Amino acid sequence: MGTPSLWCRLNASSLPIKSLKKVPFCLDLWLKRSRGCLLSLKLITSSYFLGPDSTELRSLLQPYINQISSLHISNYMPCDHYEPLLKDLPALQELIVGRSLPKQCFSRLPPTLRNFKLIYGPLGDLLSPSCEPVWANLTNVDIYTYHPSEFLHLLQICPNLCSLVIHVESDDETGIFEPLVHIKIQSLRIIIDQSSSYIGISNPLPGLLNALSLPSLRTLEVCGVPWPHKEFKSFLTRSNCPLETVILGAEAKMRRKQRAECVALIPSLEVLVSQSKE
Repeated sequence: MGTPSLWCRLNASSLPIKSLKKVPFCLDLWLKRSRGCLLSLKLITSSYFLGPDSTELRSLLQPYINQISSLHISNYMPCDHYEPLLKDLPALQELIVGRSLPKQCFSRLPPTLRNFKLIYGPLGDLLSPSCEPVWANLTNVDIYTYHPSEFLHLLQICPNLCSLVIHVESDDETGIFEPLVHIKIQSLRIIIDQSSSYIGISNPLPGLLNALSLPSLRTLEVCGVPWPHKEFKSFLTRSNCPLETVILGAEAKMRRKQRAECVALIPSLEVLVSQSKE
């Protein structure tokens, strides 16, 4: 009771159904004990206990709005219900959402935001000019995209980005992209969805590597597609980056000769095999 830091993190997203009606009371009791400390919240938004929209949840959080630094909202809520929850969060540094936000809502996110994760869904209007000031402040991003060119556009509007995880679900583009240099990104994870390959869609990764120069890159992870060795060697030479680690998914196998050629370019390079199922 007398240790506020014990009450700074709350996960109310996986409660038994019989407990849901008690959530508003428990939520308030828990957060009162935080006594002004910054909060990290993962919240269920089911209408079972919050009614048809998010206004009740907003009213429950209102006394603690200035404390919320991390907010994870489940995907049980329609997109238009996000706005009441995301309005006026002056301390917000991290936001995780289950589906894409309306651009009006995203564009109003505070300049304190540094980490953004979109669990599933297209970026859509979030790349519009009105949203660019928010992207410009971000340092860590984890998103889905249906178009590889959106990946490159994202790098353009995120000049302070240090870490990017991007899930590419399809590729209906030519694979030839405009060159792009990003001087700050240090960690890049690219996950290509193989389920699109059965309809004859090509692998976008070689084209992306041909376009990119990342002079600060230290970690690269590739999942879901064969290893693009030729393009990777050109990328290394062009970027002249301090790459330390390459992590390969099950499909992105690097042959022994290919590994030797990479190590010849960067003797300290470590090649690992990912244990992830993605």
